[in-house]
Amino acid sequence: MKNKFRLIIALVVSSMLQTDCIYRKSDESFFSIIRDLEVLFVNYYRIEEQGDVMCSFKDFGVDDEWKKEILKNPEIYPEELSYGKDSIINYMLCVAFHEKIKDQLQEMCLHPDFIRLSPQIFSLPYGMDVSVSEDQKLWNFSYYSQNGGTARIMKSMVFYAPQKKFWFNSESFDEKLDNSFNDDGYARIYNLSNGKRPNYLLHGYAKLCSTCSFHYFKHVQIDKGGVDVKLVKYFENRGWGQKMNYNPRDSILTFDCKTDDMMKICDCPLDEEIEIKGETVPKGTKCSCTYKFNGSSFVEFNED
Repeated sequence: MKNKFRLIIALVVSSMLQTDCIYRKSDESFFSIIRDLEVLFVNYYRIEEQGDVMCSFKDFGVDDEWKKEILKNPEIYPEELSYGKDSIINYMLCVAFHEKIKDQLQEMCLHPDFIRLSPQIFSLPYGMDVSVSEDQKLWNFSYYSQNGGTARIMKSMVFYAPQKKFWFNSESFDEKLDNSFNDDGYARIYNLSNGKRPNYLLHGYAKLCSTCSFHYFKHVQIDKGGVDVKLVKYFENRGWGQKMNYNPRDSILTFDCKTDDMMKICDCPLDEEIEIKGETVPKGTKCSCTYKFNGSSFVEFNED
């Protein structure tokens, strides 16, 4: 009896050790991807944004194998390379980094223990914004495009874990898109319901110039057939003081803006006495509306 008990204990301990070993190997492979991403971002953000500057492959961490892949790009003109092909113009080096970052992000998301180890992503100190839904199914990764100027254009990738499906924005990667998601990515992703078709509300914003802002909300349903975009609301304004908000407790989406030289069209019901010329409304017109999620879609809602 004692021998049988000892055998059981030995088998349990052996199984635990094997599981621990598997986890350690899995953890290390994931951390290796994270470390590679960190190095990529460190070198990427060292690339000069302004002007035409030749960048040494070696100085930016491009090894011989990666360099060969870059030089295969038919869109690189001879004048964008140095005579010995050991340097490349800055904006084409950015393109190469975009592709490399894309590959690393895909590898990270497809890692078998991505969800378990995903908290490590948020500790990345360099240059990538991460947003995720509460159910940890819908992810968005975005980073600055190094475009220069006052507009801050982002690169973005959306990942839906249950289907292992990716969406890349048109500025970031050379992919055929279905335009389900905004190019500049999202700061917040809200779960809306736990029904058969997952519902998400995504909120993002972008800086279009030193005094211009662009906010957008998008309600999507996702299933095996793809993404069904149910609601799109966006506002371009001068400054950052406009009120666009989602209250997850009450599932209420509110907009309270005024038209200006950028926002000339109001996507909310207007008072009948306001004179509209074509689709343009007078500058300074109050543009406000409220929507409430009813379990499947957002409908107009009067809080009074």
